[in-house]
Amino acid sequence: MKYYDPLAGKELLPVILAVNSDTAKILKQMADDMDLSLDEVVSTIADDSVIGLSVSLTNDFFEDVIIPDSFTMADLNNYGKRVI
Repeated sequence: MKYYDPLAGKELLPVILAVNSDTAKILKQMADDMDLSLDEVVSTIADDSVIGLSVSLTNDFFEDVIIPDSFTMADLNNYGKRVI
């Protein structure tokens, strides 16, 4: 971003995105056209994509999701057999 203002109600969330080259070119072109940084464009897209969601909605949605602390190759194979 061009600057970071902690009083603006924003959370700094550094991420690494993997997108195909066409997507990267389009995002860069959008940033150039709007005279914004690429970070600002991606931040705006992220904000817009979740604007209708609420914390309670996302908590209810993920209520039954269990993320294990570890996962072995055998666990992965067993899970793959169940899904297929």
